[in-house]
Amino acid sequence: MSKIHTYDPRFTSLKKQQRNGRNAASMQRDNWKLILQLIYENGSISRKALAEKTGLQQATVTIIMNELLNQGLIKKNGMVDGGNGRKVQSFSMAENFYIISIRLTAVYIKVALFDIHVSVQYVEKIFFKTEDGVTEAKEIALEHIRRIESLVEKKKILCIIMGVEHKYRLIDDDYAIWDDVRERYCHIGRDLHDITQYRVFVNRAINYAAYDFWDRYKKEARLEDDYFMMVYIQLGYDLESVIIVNHEIIYGKNGRCGQLHDLPVDRESGLTCKETMTVPAILERVQTLLEQYPDSFISDIVDLNIRDIIVGYEKQDALCRQIYQEVIENMGYLISFILNWMDPDVVFLGDEIPSNEEFFESLRAEVARYAGEQKAKRVGGFILERKTRNDPNLIGAAKYGFDLMIGEIGIFS
Repeated sequence: MSKIHTYDPRFTSLKKQQRNGRNAASMQRDNWKLILQLIYENGSISRKALAEKTGLQQATVTIIMNELLNQGLIKKNGMVDGGNGRKVQSFSMAENFYIISIRLTAVYIKVALFDIHVSVQYVEKIFFKTEDGVTEAKEIALEHIRRIESLVEKKKILCIIMGVEHKYRLIDDDYAIWDDVRERYCHIGRDLHDITQYRVFVNRAINYAAYDFWDRYKKEARLEDDYFMMVYIQLGYDLESVIIVNHEIIYGKNGRCGQLHDLPVDRESGLTCKETMTVPAILERVQTLLEQYPDSFISDIVDLNIRDIIVGYEKQDALCRQIYQEVIENMGYLISFILNWMDPDVVFLGDEIPSNEEFFESLRAEVARYAGEQKAKRVGGFILERKTRNDPNLIGAAKYGFDLMIGEIGIFS
């Protein structure tokens, strides 16, 4: 892991470093972070269990625990089984720590507050109203950060984790976007830090979503293998992907590995992923088909949104079904190519797609045409209720933020 800066847009990866208590026994600070990380990861744990997991002497663990208690970083829980029929005291994280999670796209910004349990306490989604999206994004973010500060103690907010879309490029050690108004690149992480004085960490939003999916999958599959490969594809206003190998996200030039939008999906027409499977392409396709489906659920909607088409799909609307059937055909071809090429263990799909098993069954059937049924079984996603508070980009950012602050930086620093 590279050195942590006040704002650090990239780190080396979103990999959570593993530590061994025996190797760090001579370094009190690392022992503190190790103990705190294990308490956070386990939810509730005893001194005895901590000593066993870290290899530290129980007396050393007790000294550290007493300091953490005195600083209000942890609290006592109920009694748990300590073995040999004995009950021992358990401990958990104090509940009054928070992270601000932000997702910044080309057309909207989301601002959320998560507590130590990664439970959302505040969330808003705001669409931009002006062409000066850079200035408006900062103003909106600051407005909602101030609202959050009226709800919780400012000193309990550990940091701001921001996810940006691919239009933001890694320039001069920060993610930046070209500002048409000022005719220069605007560095979002540095500016947000200067405005708020919080630690600010910036990365691609999809990397945080992949971090959430990876965490969910590890727990669901009880994954213990040292080697594992996951590909996560996010269908939104662009088409991006993330490759995770052996618990680590793969980066490319300027931190933009995984851009799929320019890949062709049709040899005859030369159409690309961007022209067939992104939100703008889907909305444009709807307009070309509306005359053929005059009774469609979405025909009278003035400001048509991608979510309207997803709702229509779930309501068996013929036009919306046709639209997403085309997405399935193109996506199925793309995923089968990835399966045949890289042979990943799983491929997950997320964001602006119908969140039901029927969609994934149809997608797997399409993948099976090109990659076979066995590989098609590796394709899936998590069925989540379509709400802003369930956005894996926000949730993954919060998860990563707590892992980073507790396990890497140390919230006592």
